[in-house]
Amino acid sequence: DLSSGINAEWPLRPGCDQSSNRCGFEETGAPKCINTTRGDGVDCSADEGFSCDVDDSGAALCVALPTYSCYDNKCTIGALAIDCDQSRNKCVLNDDGLVTCVNNTRGHGVDCTGQYTCGNDPETGAAVCEEVYKLDCYDKVCTGTGTFNTTVIPCDQSVHTCSYNSSGSPTCTASPAGGTGVNCTGPDSNLTFPLDFHCNITSPTAQCVFTPPHSCYSQFCKGTGDKESSWVGCDGTSNVCHVTDDGSPVCTPGSRGAGVDCQTDSNFYCSSQDNDPFTAACRYSEPYSCYNTKCRGVLDNSNSYVDCPQSAGYCGVDLTGIPVCILHPDLTGDGVQCTGEYTCSADPVTGVASCNENTGTSTAVWVVVGLALVVAGVVLVVWYFKRRSRVYGDRELLLSPESF
Repeated sequence: DLSSGINAEWPLRPGCDQSSNRCGFEETGAPKCINTTRGDGVDCSADEGFSCDVDDSGAALCVALPTYSCYDNKCTIGALAIDCDQSRNKCVLNDDGLVTCVNNTRGHGVDCTGQYTCGNDPETGAAVCEEVYKLDCYDKVCTGTGTFNTTVIPCDQSVHTCSYNSSGSPTCTASPAGGTGVNCTGPDSNLTFPLDFHCNITSPTAQCVFTPPHSCYSQFCKGTGDKESSWVGCDGTSNVCHVTDDGSPVCTPGSRGAGVDCQTDSNFYCSSQDNDPFTAACRYSEPYSCYNTKCRGVLDNSNSYVDCPQSAGYCGVDLTGIPVCILHPDLTGDGVQCTGEYTCSADPVTGVASCNENTGTSTAVWVVVGLALVVAGVVLVVWYFKRRSRVYGDRELLLSPESF
């Protein structure tokens, strides 16, 4: 504040810094500046940041300071420059007109947009926004250095960076530019995130997991450890399997899952490995002699069946393991090959096809043929003896006396 007299004869008079002086009065009422203690002022909010000023009457004012993205790191006046981190300090001219760095508030800087890091002009110290390009995947921890090289702390480096104190202990500091990571795609790559790749969420260090397209994809995710018997449905065409910290399976959308490539020059349909519903498999239509007549479910629905003429379609399952019959004009399902003369039958419960050889019909034919030959033989024998008997009777008649 400025000093002022106690009557109109003594107008305001500058020249009393009341941060280290106070105002007094001469016997005549003239103002004087006494350097024995502090004088009048005003309290400002340190949390909001401020600088001090005075109005036209010399009364102290609090001036709220703006916050910036990046701050100057020097105080300059003419050719003179001194170091001053203005994120926590302010440049002030002292009574001698020299620039000083005062640590009672923040100073000057610039606002940045987008992804950036802060830089400074090497000569003037003026703050500069430096554009940065985000990486695809980032580390999730910070590891110390020196004697602290085994100390690991959580740190999502997509929005933080790792720093270290003088002893090497790690700290995780917020940073719009992020920290350590890797790029999964090059500048000329046409891969897209997350369909063609995703970040390994179980690895503490950044890793790219590529997910190329396949002909067929898995439909289920399986747990691990104590949760090995747990499972969830997961369409691998646009989802990928992960596990939580306790081993529970999770289906995460966005990326492709595990799959298998099929021979595209052959008719195929997608299924799973025998006795392994978690692994995708290619099935190729074959000209079986007899076809299965039912489809079976998997996992919790492995005892469920639906009717399905697999001579005109094939079997699938939905994401709950329930069986589904898919009719198709060009694809056929499972069956069995038969040889010789046969008829087709199927298990009444499972619908699994089987071949029945026609052995019973052949035996009956041969029995009939054999009986016919026996009867024919008997007829010939009877006919022979009857004929012989008649000839012998005629001869006897010719030799008897009565015949003369």
